[in-house]
Amino acid sequence: MPEENQGEMVSGQMPVETPTEQAEQPSTPVKSGLESNMAGALSYVLGPITGIYFWVTEKEDNFVRFHAMQSILFSVACVIIATILGFLPYLGWGFAQLINLGILIIWIFLMYQAYNNKEWELPVIGQMARDQINKPK
Repeated sequence: MPEENQGEMVSGQMPVETPTEQAEQPSTPVKSGLESNMAGALSYVLGPITGIYFWVTEKEDNFVRFHAMQSILFSVACVIIATILGFLPYLGWGFAQLINLGILIIWIFLMYQAYNNKEWELPVIGQMARDQINKPK
């Protein structure tokens, strides 16, 4: 009788996947018709506009709601920072360019994490977003 080894082809049988080899589970569709990971990533695309859209339309999927709220809060924080730096002459403009580059990198990173089904939390803002989705309805 042939021995079965997980993950290897034995006696013409198909390989059996071990838990470490299993593919990531596909996201479940959300109300918008998109997969959860895609909706989460799109929550960041237009900042508060798409964040509010997914926050309002998606009532069931906490993954999408988390990314939508984090997008809203991140966008508001960016506007506040930009406004404050706008009032600082000389130093504010130069420093604002570095801040804008950092914001762009974080924005792309957040979309990447959401697309890969990860709820990566920004410091402070991420916890605030988590608190909002965990509030009793």
